[in-house]
Parts: sequence; C-alpha cells; structure tokens
Amino acid sequence: MSGGIGSAAAFGPSFEALGVQSATVTGIAAATFGLVMGSLVGGPVAKRLIERFDLKSSANNNEVVDLEDGDFHKRTPLGTVSVVLLTMSFGSVLVLLLNKTGITFPYYVGGVFAAAIVRNVCDHNDYKLKMSHIDLIGSISLSLFLVLVIMSLKIWQLFDLAIPMLVVLVSQMMLMVLFAYFVTFRLMGKDYEAAVMAAGHCGVGLGQTPNAVANMATIIDRFGPAPNAAVMLPVITVIFINIFNPFIITLFMNFFS
Repeated sequence: MSGGIGSAAAFGPSFEALGVQSATVTGIAAATFGLVMGSLVGGPVAKRLIERFDLKSSANNNEVVDLEDGDFHKRTPLGTVSVVLLTMSFGSVLVLLLNKTGITFPYYVGGVFAAAIVRNVCDHNDYKLKMSHIDLIGSISLSLFLVLVIMSLKIWQLFDLAIPMLVVLVSQMMLMVLFAYFVTFRLMGKDYEAAVMAAGHCGVGLGQTPNAVANMATIIDRFGPAPNAAVMLPVITVIFINIFNPFIITLFMNFFS
C-alpha cells in the first residue's frame, strides 16, 4: 500500500494491459484503506512506546524554526501558484524522460524531483516560498484528485475480491504496526525521536508521506518537539519510496506476467 493512490492510479493501467482485470480499482481501494489505517495506527503506536519507556522530548521550542518568519509574508498567492505550476511542468518533462528508460514511473515522481531542485534553487538564491500558500494549493489539488479518482471507480468489481483483499490488507497493517514497534523504534535509538519516527513510519508504510507528517505532528503537539524526526523521516521516505517503488512494482509486474 506504500505509495498511495498515486502509485495505484499510475500502475493500474499497466497491469490491466497485461490482463489483470480491475487492477486499478483494486489498487486504489487498497491504497484508500492504507491512507485511513496509516493515520489511525501511527499515533497509538508512538503513544504506547512513549508511555512504556517513559520517553521525553530532549528538544525545546526554541529549536523549532518558524518557516513563515521574514518579510515575505506580503507575497501574494499568485506568485506561489506560478512557482508550483512551473515546477510541475518541469516535473512532467522529467517523468517523460525517466519513462524512456523502459521503467514505468508514476507521474508524481517527476514532480517530487522537480520540487526538490526548485526548492534548493530558491533557497540558494534566498527566494523564500510561502509555505502556507503551498499547503493550501496541495490540499485543494489532493481533494480534486481524490474526487476525480473515486468518481471513476467501479466498486462492484471488488465484490468477488472482498474477503481475500481484506485478509491481505489487515495482515499488512498488523505487520507494519509490529515492524514499527519492534524494529523501527529500536533501530532509530529507542528514544523519543525514535517513537515519533515509528508513528511516521506507520503512516508512510501504509499510506503516503503526508500521513507520516500528520502522525508525527499529532505526537509532537502532545508530547513535545522532535526536530530530527520531523525533518529526516519525510525526506528519506519521499526519496527512497519514489526511487525504489517504481523499480519494485515493475520487477514484480514483469516477473509474474
């Protein structure tokens, strides 16, 4: 389920072209389940770890940087929209070039790499972006995307797969919870930051990076700052998932075909 609806919608048609019926609707349904469960299980996992090991935040609020600080607060949303549109156009070109390698990359991969390049260029030239505008654009875009995808689903095609699919989804959810609790937490240092990253790992392991960010933000708001986790986990998961997911999916698709 990692990769979310974007990966399901991108690779579904490729599986259907190989003869897998209802691949897109099945993938999107699984991804939707993952998005919901990824947000539900992350918080309880971190809360359990924090209470069991009596973990405390070692950071203080002064270490948390205010991204909206500065004299650029008067910048209009139109400028931010222009930057986003130009970045996504650049990303579309990148994904077209990546797909010429013979490996199928979902369309959002180009956007991720383009955004990383543009953000670094902006930071290097001291051009500060209005993050509240970007968050608003992202929320509106995600809502539109979900509506368009869900409206096109043929739910009745899932009836025959309902029971085996539910078994697979619940099993993966339980595996993710156990992995985050017993493996992620211990490998990351068995401290408060590790517990926050365990919550984030549940979110991204079952859904997407926004799930991870939301899970960590909830824990941070209640138990205190975790600056290393808040920065490190989203960046690493975005990079690794977007690079390796297309290779792994394509490998299995070609192997089983």
